[in-house]
Amino acid sequence: MNNADSARVGLVLGAGGTPGGYFIRAAMAAISERTQWQPAMCQTMVGTSVGALNAARINPHPIPTPADVVSAIGDLASTLPIPAVTLADRLIQPGREIIGRAVGRLVPAGKNHPTYAVAEPPFHPGVRVISCRRSDGTRRITHIARAADHKAELYASAAIPGWAPPVLLDGVEHVDGAVWSTTNADLISPETHDALIVVAPMVPGSGGSLIQRGHRASLLTELQPWQDAEKPVVFVVPSPRGLAQRKDHDAFGSDARTQILP
Repeated sequence: MNNADSARVGLVLGAGGTPGGYFIRAAMAAISERTQWQPAMCQTMVGTSVGALNAARINPHPIPTPADVVSAIGDLASTLPIPAVTLADRLIQPGREIIGRAVGRLVPAGKNHPTYAVAEPPFHPGVRVISCRRSDGTRRITHIARAADHKAELYASAAIPGWAPPVLLDGVEHVDGAVWSTTNADLISPETHDALIVVAPMVPGSGGSLIQRGHRASLLTELQPWQDAEKPVVFVVPSPRGLAQRKDHDAFGSDARTQILP
């Protein structure tokens, strides 16, 4: 990084349903309070499911990232370390990926049509939203600022199999981007970015159910290039206590905040 204007920060906002939205918003507000970072400073944002809905609401006007903000992000990253993946996580990961990518076609189409409002243009040019083709789980990556139908793209990204109906994109049924990955963090490369912020409401930092362990292993695999490059990653995930309080949306959001602003 040669100067303040060249600082490049990536942002990953993962899936997590309505509780995840509270977690994401609390995390971003706390990071801003601690580091003076603003989401619109990010060069690239990847949103999956509820993460996509929140990414689409980021200030559409890009803001240069000052060097002192990047330094503060690095300091925060050192206090929220990425955990090491366990052998058990690794053993579970392939099954999670196979089942996850098949679930769109195996689970009957949901009946709950979305009635919630989504963000309207303009959108930040760095925002990508993720959905998956229902038939085979193939990932679709959409620059929302260029989307022909932004509402369909956002509804598709959050179309949970079995709950919401698939959404037609280019005449093909698509479902929730978490079918591929709850985070899709591999879409932001350390080769083109200086720091990364990951907010992953479905990924416990330790322990968790079998499926949660699979989510964690997938995310840590996605982040391995960042660890290899020794570049800072702010890793905000639920604590065991936070997960236990997930149905209390405010408490779940508070779990994110207290990790960043203890």
